[in-house]
Amino acid sequence: MTEHHEDHAVSIRAEQAVIGALLLDYDALDRVDDLEAAHFYRHDHRVVFDEIRRQVVAGQRADAMTVFAKVGDKVEDCLKYLAALRHSAVSAVNIRHHAEIIADKAGKRALVALGIEMQELDVAAAGRRLHRSGGTQAGGDGAEEDRARARTHRGHDVRLR
Repeated sequence: MTEHHEDHAVSIRAEQAVIGALLLDYDALDRVDDLEAAHFYRHDHRVVFDEIRRQVVAGQRADAMTVFAKVGDKVEDCLKYLAALRHSAVSAVNIRHHAEIIADKAGKRALVALGIEMQELDVAAAGRRLHRSGGTQAGGDGAEEDRARARTHRGHDVRLR
């Protein structure tokens, strides 16, 4: 639990707080039902959160031991880490606030990724225009394809209306 990376797009502390709170009180999952494993930045946090959710939805007890039994081989020092998260959680009273931070950071990461993708598409389109201006076509106009790609991000329509 030594990593505390915090910036505009990541809050490891909020991720740890949510997981710790759920290990303390797995019924608190009802208060963060819109939070998804994909919102977590760290892979091990996504794995653990997904398993806690799976166990709770199945009507099972979700604690450090039951989660470890399922994901211990997927998370480094899993039992030790889960125990540390559980013991660092005082209560689950702020779980909703921490979940909102996680979702907000995930949204910011998605926007950054979209911006990078749009830059890459722009560079590729500029390269095609330059190639075409030299008298050679690069496989058709491509402008409509560029616009369609710019409107989508990893299969999700992100058009602004």
